[in-house]
Amino acid sequence: MIDTLPLSIAGRREIAEAILHKIIRAHGMAMSHLTSKCRWKEYVAARIEAAQKLNAMGFNRDEIGGFLARDPSTINYYLMTPEERHQSNQRAG
Repeated sequence: MIDTLPLSIAGRREIAEAILHKIIRAHGMAMSHLTSKCRWKEYVAARIEAAQKLNAMGFNRDEIGGFLARDPSTINYYLMTPEERHQSNQRAG
């Protein structure tokens, strides 16, 4: 696996798309589900997995947000641990 991504923008996009396609196949969904506004549990779980994998590959929050059509605060939420997400949800009401 690649530790960092000192690649061109096109190369980075190609890697991200490969990761995203693997995730959507595993979840049995379309790419449009990752970028839709729908908040169904299955879609959100796939987006969280995608954000975490892209982050582990060295993509920054802005790049991840661009791939998933989400703002940086949502990406921050996706990158929290399950316990942190639970606490965040409890505070939100």
